[in-house]
Order: sequence, then C-alpha cells, then structure tokens
Amino acid sequence: MYKMNQYETPLFDALKEYVNRDTLPFHVPGHKKGVGIDKEFKDFIGENPFIIDVTVFKLVDSLQHPPGPIQNAQELVADAYGSEASFFSIHGTSGAIQAMILAVVNDGDKIIVPRNVHKSVTSGIILSGAVPVFMEPEIDKKLGIAHGVTPETVEKTLKENPDAKAVLIINPTYYGVATDIKKIADTVHSYDIP
Repeated sequence: MYKMNQYETPLFDALKEYVNRDTLPFHVPGHKKGVGIDKEFKDFIGENPFIIDVTVFKLVDSLQHPPGPIQNAQELVADAYGSEASFFSIHGTSGAIQAMILAVVNDGDKIIVPRNVHKSVTSGIILSGAVPVFMEPEIDKKLGIAHGVTPETVEKTLKENPDAKAVLIINPTYYGVATDIKKIADTVHSYDIP
C-alpha cells in the first residue's frame, strides 16, 4: 500500500537531535526554549513544546524550501494519503484553506462550495477574486443543523456550471458528519477538475 516506511519520523527526529545537542538558542522565538515562559503555565504543559519550538536552520530545515527533514516528512504524508505532494502549514487550517484556494482559482473563476463554509473559505474566495457557486447542504430537520452536500448535489451543480475551476467540500462538517468524499472526488475528476 505505501511506498515509503510510514514508521519514519524525519522531522521529529531532527527536533530531538536539536534538543539533544543542548544548543544555546540565538534565534527566534524569543522565549529561548521556554526560559521566558510563566512558571505556572510551563508547569502545566511541560517544557517540550518550548524546547522544540525552533526557526529555520540547517538541522531542522525550512518550510520555504525544505531540502531535508521537512521535505522527507511531507513526502511521507503524501505517500500515506496517496497524493502527489503534501505541504505543511504554520498558519493553521484557515491559512492552508486560503492558500489552496489562491493556488487553484483566479479572478472571475467559478469555485463551487457548500453554503455552510468556514469564513476562511469566504476570505480565500474574496482574496482570489473568484466567484462562488453555492450548494445547499442537507439539513437535519430533527437537530436543526446543516450536514454535508451529497454527491448528487455536487454533480447537479457541476452540470449547471461546467466552466467551474474548482470544487471545495467540507468533510466532515463542523458537526462531525462525513459525506461520500470518494464518490464526490470521482465525480469532480470526471469533469477534469483536479
């Protein structure tokens, strides 16, 4: 199933090597391995989050152009998910969503999205200049909450918008409901949308 050894941990190994070197940090972040952190807070969460909080240098690598452990870790993730590539983000899910949208659509392009998207999707659409085409999610009348969109809804929307450049799906929803993402992906790919 996997082409790579999924038990390897290149980035974690590099961080542990950094810690074991007992270096004096003349780099950001300014807490210097937790020295400047409130004792009560540090006692609560421990020291490890601070001693591995490092910036760009040769041993640990760089997100901008990773030739070492970060690149190896991203390749392992891509292998695990069966994708061509994987990119780590330090900007959380919202930043990654916006980057994804900006990489795929441009000013005036149509992007198909569920109506119950997170504000990061809306922000990404605004930043890109794309035109949203909203799909109505299934509504759970008993609980009064919106679920995901069905594969049928996606196909209907694609037929109505054959010029769409992208489809973005929330899966699972904020309420934890998963849709048939495989069927949706196959449908989207059949329209030559990556």
